Amino acid sequence: MGAVHKEHPVFKQLSEYAEFYKDLATSVMGWVTQGTMGSVLNIDAYVYSSMQGTLDSIKDILIKGRINDSYALLRKYHDSVIINVYSTLYLEDNFSFENFVVEKINDWLHGKEQLPEYRIMSDYIRKSEKLADINALLYKDNTYKEIRDRCNDHTHYNFYHNLLLNDNELYIKKQVWNSKSIFERLREFIHSAFVLLVLYKR
Repeated sequence: MGAVHKEHPVFKQLSEYAEFYKDLATSVMGWVTQGTMGSVLNIDAYVYSSMQGTLDSIKDILIKGRINDSYALLRKYHDSVIINVYSTLYLEDNFSFENFVVEKINDWLHGKEQLPEYRIMSDYIRKSEKLADINALLYKDNTYKEIRDRCNDHTHYNFYHNLLLNDNELYIKKQVWNSKSIFERLREFIHSAFVLLVLYKR
């Protein structure tokens, strides 16, 4: 009917990725986050379960052939990665027995303050000496910037053809091709998240 074929391998992979974040959320849930107050569970657990939900939503929308919306959610997924790494890094940089509650993250947790905009958080991560080695690997070229730029094109309808990709009755063959294309970008984002999480929290 114009929707992406449900047997496409992207759907199985998205389910596996979602399950990974579900398991990750469960594994860290019992560890209290230092530097915050009033949270019994680890705040990362909720970030990971949110990532799981976003991946599930990408799958649901791709099944309906709404390619454009899938890219917008892919950008949201990437934002979650940056938020997770930034909040963890900021807590580690600023927590001490003299500074037992890190206000910036604690206030965000309790709805009193927003986190900085994406560019500020990304810049903070890239300037961290603790992450220098992994940043050198991840940002050796413009791959991730180009992927995010493409996601932004779809989110903001920067080109007319981006808008057309949300009509599942048009450009059927192109949509199938794009479902593979978005999968490749999703896999690259998930890979970067995995590397950051594993290496940073080793």
